[in-house]
Amino acid sequence: QLKMADVETETGMIAQWIVFAIMAAAAIAFGVAVHFRPSELKSAYYINIAICTIAATAYYAMAVNYQDLTMNGERQVVYARYIDWVLTTPLLLLDLIVMTKMGGVMISWVIGADIFMIVFGILGAFEDEHKFKWVYFIAGCVMQAVLTYGMYNATWKDDLKKSPEYHSSYVSLLVFLSILWVFYPVVWAFGSGS
Repeated sequence: QLKMADVETETGMIAQWIVFAIMAAAAIAFGVAVHFRPSELKSAYYINIAICTIAATAYYAMAVNYQDLTMNGERQVVYARYIDWVLTTPLLLLDLIVMTKMGGVMISWVIGADIFMIVFGILGAFEDEHKFKWVYFIAGCVMQAVLTYGMYNATWKDDLKKSPEYHSSYVSLLVFLSILWVFYPVVWAFGSGS
């Protein structure tokens, strides 16, 4: 007799294989397309190749079920996802940053805040003490606010704007990313954090 947990596991595995295939195909597409782009646009394509390759690797690991670490027999921490995020989210931010004139110091603290945000998330996911888990949650949210401020800073200051075309794309993508990333702490709080 088939149990609901088996169906959820099977459905999840199929979804992970689908995302793996999409990310692998995207990495290949970016790899081909980069050869037909002008040199000033190639860095963004190389960043996207890295993002998609890392994501494809993580989803492959999750699809073959090497990602789970059971804590006290109660919950699973999907560490492949955190490894993916600690590598891809800085690259994703860098993909946007190349559309600005952001300086090295600002780039460093935005990327640093992003990495700390992910690290606090994984530390909280592995933490068994409920009260300490929420300290990591709050620290991660503070880091998310820091990196969001840094990324929006490039929309407010004229000296950080590269060109009107880049600025318009940067703002649109940043707003989309900001809205998407607001949901991560909520999901963490009800998932790994609970």
